[in-house]
Amino acid sequence: MKSQEILANATRLGPVHLRVVDISAALPVWRDVVGLSTLTRGSGIVELGVDGKTLIVLRSRGKPPAGGARKRLT
Repeated sequence: MKSQEILANATRLGPVHLRVVDISAALPVWRDVVGLSTLTRGSGIVELGVDGKTLIVLRSRGKPPAGGARKRLT
C-alpha cells in the first residue's frame, strides 16, 4: 500500500497557542524544563521559542473559578 500525502508540501505549522491561568507559573516549565527562550513578554502574553522563531504563545485566561473547580475547555 502506498502512503498518501496528507498535507500539501507548502503547508507550514505555526506557533502553538496555550491559554493558562498563571503565566508566571507556566513560564518556568517552558523556559527551564523544555529549554525555550522568552522572545517577547507583554501584558497577559509571552512568546517562547528558539533562534528567534516563536514556537509557543502563552496567553493569560484569568483567575481560576472560586473553590478551585476548573472548567473544562472544549
